[in-house]
Amino acid sequence: MMAPATRLDTGQRYTQVRKQRTKADYAEFMHELVTTYYTDVEHIDLVQDNLNTHKYGSFYEHLPLAQARLLIHKLAFHYTPKLGSWLNAAEIEFSALARQCLDRRIGSLEELERQVSLWVSEPTSVL
Repeated sequence: MMAPATRLDTGQRYTQVRKQRTKADYAEFMHELVTTYYTDVEHIDLVQDNLNTHKYGSFYEHLPLAQARLLIHKLAFHYTPKLGSWLNAAEIEFSALARQCLDRRIGSLEELERQVSLWVSEPTSVL
């Protein structure tokens, strides 16, 4: 599974390839994203779908208390409508990734990580 994030104002993509998509994977990805790229930012508005892993509780269940609190205070969740159009920014990113990178057999997790990393490094237009 791949965990993607896109900064809409710059078009910057952040990804992480994982074997599965669990609450722990989500919590670890968000912690890495925030502590690597947004250390000097006080507040982040995070738009995401309603997947059961996309909850504040995932942080408390799978991260040390200090790390969970950091994310809770820095992130404000905004969910896409459950019955809304699937043509949102995340779905557009997944579609582009599938067309431009994943349109062939990729034999290993390591090769998938390499291919996704190359795709992420390509410039993108801002939505």
